[in-house]
Amino acid sequence: MNYKQSIDFLNSIPKFGKKNGLNNIKALLNELGNPQKELNYIHVAGTNGKGSVCAYISNILVTNQYNVGLFTSPHLIKYNERMKINNNSISDKELIKYISIVKEASQSITKKNYDFPSFFEFILCVAICYFKDNNVDFIIMETGLGGRLDATNIIPNPIVCAITKIGMDHVEILGNSIEMIAKEKAGIIKNKSNVVYLKQDTKIDSIIEDYCSKMNASLLKVDKDEIKILNNRNKTIDFSLNTSYYNYKRLTINTIAKYQTENVAIALAVVKFLERKNHIKILDINIPKAVKHTRWQGRMDVIRDNLIIDGAHNVDGMKNFVSSITELSKNKKLVILFSCTKDKAYEDMIKALCRANIDTIIITEINTIRKIEINELENCFKKYTNSKILIEKNITSAFNKLNNYNNMDYLMCCVGSLYLIGDIYKIINKGGIE
Repeated sequence: MNYKQSIDFLNSIPKFGKKNGLNNIKALLNELGNPQKELNYIHVAGTNGKGSVCAYISNILVTNQYNVGLFTSPHLIKYNERMKINNNSISDKELIKYISIVKEASQSITKKNYDFPSFFEFILCVAICYFKDNNVDFIIMETGLGGRLDATNIIPNPIVCAITKIGMDHVEILGNSIEMIAKEKAGIIKNKSNVVYLKQDTKIDSIIEDYCSKMNASLLKVDKDEIKILNNRNKTIDFSLNTSYYNYKRLTINTIAKYQTENVAIALAVVKFLERKNHIKILDINIPKAVKHTRWQGRMDVIRDNLIIDGAHNVDGMKNFVSSITELSKNKKLVILFSCTKDKAYEDMIKALCRANIDTIIITEINTIRKIEINELENCFKKYTNSKILIEKNITSAFNKLNNYNNMDYLMCCVGSLYLIGDIYKIINKGGIE
């Protein structure tokens, strides 16, 4: 297979397989020789912030000369983004190679009365084989959906588990209460695990604490109150961290998103756990540099001074976006390009978004069967705002319409879906969507 054929094959695999727990991926990995064994994992679950936490951990370890595998999802532009070594995406050649290997193994297990793997099971096995063959020191693994029954939970007991902010998302699969979702996320905690957790709602805290107690796991809590913003320059944020585990008088993040300070705190707690367990040696002098130079694409990404792209695609993410953007747009007129998928709580997202002082909203449709019809989005916005609403089905045309406001009186933002912002990056980088 060439690269296009390999990607076409990936796209042909059903996103979701039959609900048979982890049996299918267990069989597939067994067919591949169990490459997941004897590797060192850092496992990250949560609703928002998982990818950012993974990126910060990766950059800290790479800056300290460790060989680091990073598995995240989804991708924004190319499938290659989902698996990286030392922050470099897998090459096209290697991706073709490992897709072929996993495809052959997948066909073999179907002859043994197992189902062909789901898309996520397949791509996860591609990543694990790639990391195994490249002798990485650590694999930082982001869960796909939930935790307990997520395909990534097939890995052996990780060195550290991290659980980021938990909110209402994927309720049709994970449960329709915050408690049910928290229990699913906590499912990555294994016997005698080391767990880093962002302290939040009392109900959620109790669930994580009880789960850690049940599993004899060591728990290290990250408290948002231990973070102090020192300076916000609209492109970077200076802040301090003062905890019983670490004390940094000044760190800088290369983003305008205040919530990323929480993700840095989680990442640093993970690194401290690794140090305490004698798995790594970190030079403190490398920490500020690693944190400052970490960039996670699509999270309050300042493309130019008056254009921001953000991947907020659930209610909590939208609230964080509004909090950040409200401060930045004080002296500007806010123009929003928006779309989202029908399996999200899109009305609650729109309600949260409309709390911002928006001048103009441009609604478009994303290129997926999960898209919401544009008129439905328009009607929903009209419930919560009197702002001017423009309609444009074609994303390229919608982005061109957004660019009509390209002057310093306006702040332009693209938000609502990772599908949307992935296509926006393609337009920016190549002048169009493939």
